[in-house]
Amino acid sequence: MIGERYWAFAGFAPELGTPVWCERAKDIDTAGWGHQVYAVAAAGVRAVVAGRLCPQCGGPLSLTSRAAFQQVCDGYAPVCVDCNESLTAAVRVIVDPARKAKREAAKAKAEERNAVDSAHARWKQLQREAVAEEYAAVFPSKTEVPASGVREMVGALALLRYAPSTSPIAGVGSWPDPLYPDNGKTGSLLGTLIRADLLSIHSSSPVTAFVWEPATFEEALREAEGDVDAIGTPRLSGGFYPTVAHYCHPCGGGAAQRNPRAPRAHMTTRAVNRFETDVQRAAADPDWELKPFAAITGHGPTAVIAWLNSQPDAWDPYLVAAAGRARELGRSGLRPRFAA
Repeated sequence: MIGERYWAFAGFAPELGTPVWCERAKDIDTAGWGHQVYAVAAAGVRAVVAGRLCPQCGGPLSLTSRAAFQQVCDGYAPVCVDCNESLTAAVRVIVDPARKAKREAAKAKAEERNAVDSAHARWKQLQREAVAEEYAAVFPSKTEVPASGVREMVGALALLRYAPSTSPIAGVGSWPDPLYPDNGKTGSLLGTLIRADLLSIHSSSPVTAFVWEPATFEEALREAEGDVDAIGTPRLSGGFYPTVAHYCHPCGGGAAQRNPRAPRAHMTTRAVNRFETDVQRAAADPDWELKPFAAITGHGPTAVIAWLNSQPDAWDPYLVAAAGRARELGRSGLRPRFAA
């Protein structure tokens, strides 16, 4: 096959009269056979010039290479393949039985590897399709925020308002400013929001965000005893890795609510720090006017804060600490205003 491709002759160029070949020699793959394509061609076929004899042995003139054919066209008389010692030595190496067995083993291994790679690619595609089907976006999803505890409500609100992007919400575990004061509990909080129906997994989540059955492609291949055609379909087990998955807000009447733009994208930790600094200055200087948090961030109180104020028994330790701080400021004659 390599020899036939090497010697495939297309004719002569009309302007120059030089030989034109069907393929360039460098485009012919000789992997496993060697790097000299003309020697590999000579090991399989002979290109003979009709009516011309070898000047050395007097036999039919078999061409050693395309360059030799150009010499013939130019009026020279190159020797045949059998009279070219370096070429015949290269041919003997190529057709050596031990090297042939090694090439065949390498070829079989490469074919097996290609089959495994193709099966792995199909496996990944099936995983993506399973995620897209299981977590397909449906509009509207929910029109009302489900009843839940204060921790869940505050967690969902913080997630939506502090996310660098909400289309979808991604990379929660690697945000510069942690979602939860104890970053190690972020995954637990996300799981709680999912169970409370305040958060939905987005179909753009990477397949590595989910627990699969079988767990990996390698495990599926072992179960199939190496037969790529017997590998089953990956199945979602229901488990997932909260800090790896992507999310969206399930409540609302359309796509804008399903993947909402953060309404307070500019309310960053820097604004919070400015308010903290203002509080400290006001505590030390009675003449210092404490600006309300809303004035610094540009946002007023929300219904969540009113709900929190009506449910003091439901506050978690962080809210209790915040309430205590507010009371201390009140005793100092300061009246801070809070916004979610």
